[in-house]
Amino acid sequence: MTTIAGQLIKDFANKWDNALPSAVFSGIVGDAQHAASGGYHISIEDQVNPSNYSVVRVDDAAPPGDWPRNEASAVDMSMALQDMVLTYTRVLAVWQNGNDPRRKYINAVNVFDGIGDAERLDFVSGSRTYASPDHKWHTHLEIRRRYVHDPAAFDAAFSMVNGESLTAYLSRTGQLPPPPPPVEGHAPGTRDLWNNGGPNYMTGADVAYVQRFIGPRRCGVADGEFGPTTESGVRWYQGMRGLSVDGIVGPQTWSSILGRTVRY
Repeated sequence: MTTIAGQLIKDFANKWDNALPSAVFSGIVGDAQHAASGGYHISIEDQVNPSNYSVVRVDDAAPPGDWPRNEASAVDMSMALQDMVLTYTRVLAVWQNGNDPRRKYINAVNVFDGIGDAERLDFVSGSRTYASPDHKWHTHLEIRRRYVHDPAAFDAAFSMVNGESLTAYLSRTGQLPPPPPPVEGHAPGTRDLWNNGGPNYMTGADVAYVQRFIGPRRCGVADGEFGPTTESGVRWYQGMRGLSVDGIVGPQTWSSILGRTVRY
């Protein structure tokens, strides 16, 4: 069998290539190395290992799904560091927002923010892990195989990488925006956060913001309570970003999380 690239994914790659000054389309269908290890650059029927990570999730496995078995569903886009960082910011915003409907079409994106290691943002599990070093110069985006023939999926993916706001996307596609979450307590970046040992832990909207940013795999449920699990997640994030690992969200860590200099 031979993996092919469908017209929708090729059109998406072309639009993405033209959307950023330095973007250069790197590929859809994987080479021999991809074929040996599997993944979304390789079709379902060409997977050497039938239990490869790219064909086992509910929106990827076919059968029982009836989506195409002979098509790749990932795009690689090479770009300069400035555009890599811009793409990271855009993808992260969608990954963080559980109410963003564009998320349902994306499996994962490997991106780089210009500091430390490249990251893999998994939209299905909510996990945030390291990506291989080659993703410091190219972004890798995976469409869930279920949607490889769905124009809405590629519209959503392009909306994300092109930086369209959620409000603009919902308005353009005729969807109603979700109600804004309630804002309670301190705003992000206005105080230090730490695990005070309980039993009454620090709480607030700023704690929940940190929990959502780092992700549920490291911080657990975003309940707005700065307990041991959240401290562990903060320490992991600080280590990954080359910050002082003290488990305290102070100005330095806030600056890294918010992408701006924080002073208070």
